[in-house]
Amino acid sequence: MTVTGFDVLPLMHRIQTILQNHPGDSADWMATLIQLYEVDQDAFYRELNSKRMWGGAGSIANQALSDNPGIESWIWQAEIHEFREL
Repeated sequence: MTVTGFDVLPLMHRIQTILQNHPGDSADWMATLIQLYEVDQDAFYRELNSKRMWGGAGSIANQALSDNPGIESWIWQAEIHEFREL
């Protein structure tokens, strides 16, 4: 399913891949969200709009403000820039 002609899954997969470099369980939560899309799109969109996604400290969106966990600086900067654009 697409929303107004936009396929959200490639975006979710890219965010999940970027989050694999971040500490914590954000990448795992995104993987679960992607799986949810396959079985219950209404629930997927509810979760996509949840506090876990957007709610401040500990949210997925807050990962854009994370400190570099020790990867090369130029890679980290490129990924954070892409993450913020996504």
